[in-house]
Amino acid sequence: MVHLGRATTIVDSYRRVAPIFSRILWLTVRVFWLCSWPFIGSYVLIIVGGLLLPSLSKSSGGVGVGAMVLTLGAVLIGLAGVVGGGIWFFYAYCRYALSVPACTVENLRAGGAMRRSKFLSQGSLGRIFGVYILTAVMGFILGLVLELPVVATHNVFTTEGQRSMTLASHVWLQLAQFVGTALAGPIATVAMALLYYDQRVRKEAFDLQWMMQALPDTTPPPPPPPPPAPAAVSQE
Repeated sequence: MVHLGRATTIVDSYRRVAPIFSRILWLTVRVFWLCSWPFIGSYVLIIVGGLLLPSLSKSSGGVGVGAMVLTLGAVLIGLAGVVGGGIWFFYAYCRYALSVPACTVENLRAGGAMRRSKFLSQGSLGRIFGVYILTAVMGFILGLVLELPVVATHNVFTTEGQRSMTLASHVWLQLAQFVGTALAGPIATVAMALLYYDQRVRKEAFDLQWMMQALPDTTPPPPPPPPPAPAAVSQE
């Protein structure tokens, strides 16, 4: 609403989004699963490979060459999958980063919002990734600043310093990380909304469309109908 030059409040914004909250939640779950399933599957494969070796060694009375090769292959494939899954996660997350703004502004379903984000983010994945990197750095810096009272009194980077920390110090560290993330996270959300409008301007001339809709109707009114012809007077 602010981008379009209209007055709004936080309460009004939440009220307008409330009817589609379940749709936004389902969209978030779909995007997260689509981005994470290769990473999760590879991690599960590594765990299965690690659990498979002891069971094979017990059943055969020792670790055979075949069991070692099978387990090692599963672990290597899992590690390669973790690396590839991490790359895919960042790529897919940036590609579908505009799904929530598209769902909210254009009132789209989850599938339509994801396809819309895929189209709008094309050619600008680097900008989206840069926004998330800057947000993560801001959250880390904010959290580190809030953690300074504990860091200054305890050497938290050593084992002895961590053992000397009290319960209040541990609570303060967790609270500082939470506050830093909570303050930096909405910046990424606002930035994605602005990038959504920017991409619509670049690809669809959204600003011109909005200006044309905002122009007053200057169509001249139709001319008035001609006056009726006078009735003929009969003469006798």
